[in-house]
Amino acid sequence: MNVTVDWNVIIHILNNDTSQTHGFAITHYFDQGVTLQPGKACDLTFFASQTGTFPVYNTIFDTTDLFEHSQLNVTPNEMV
Repeated sequence: MNVTVDWNVIIHILNNDTSQTHGFAITHYFDQGVTLQPGKACDLTFFASQTGTFPVYNTIFDTTDLFEHSQLNVTPNEMV
């Protein structure tokens, strides 16, 4: 996911698994994470105040997630 610093960010999260609970977190921006039951959804809203690359991860260990790698990239505002 790519956003620019100083943006208000809304991420819609959906657990489309029919039998397993999953969690979602973003280092620095949403460390507490959220847990979603099968078929449930939610929106996470935050202000992208710091530039950098931040891991996105499942907060519930699941062997099928071992190869799941995501990140949030917050880039500088390039206004001239």
